[in-house]
Amino acid sequence: MGRIELLWFFNRVFKGTHLDHPKVHTHRGHRIEIAAEVAFWGDGEPITTGNTVLEAVPAAIRIVR
Repeated sequence: MGRIELLWFFNRVFKGTHLDHPKVHTHRGHRIEIAAEVAFWGDGEPITTGNTVLEAVPAAIRIVR
């Protein structure tokens, strides 16, 4: 992705319209296993390197409107 396309893409992320971009892939699951030789990032922070398992905990997050 070039610089111009990247700037345009970030604009779509902030608007919430990026999910139909051909380079964006979404998946759903209760458990995700990640095997990577590079750092895994979440919410802009490095979480870990190597193998990682993420699990969803039912009712762990309360969303208030």
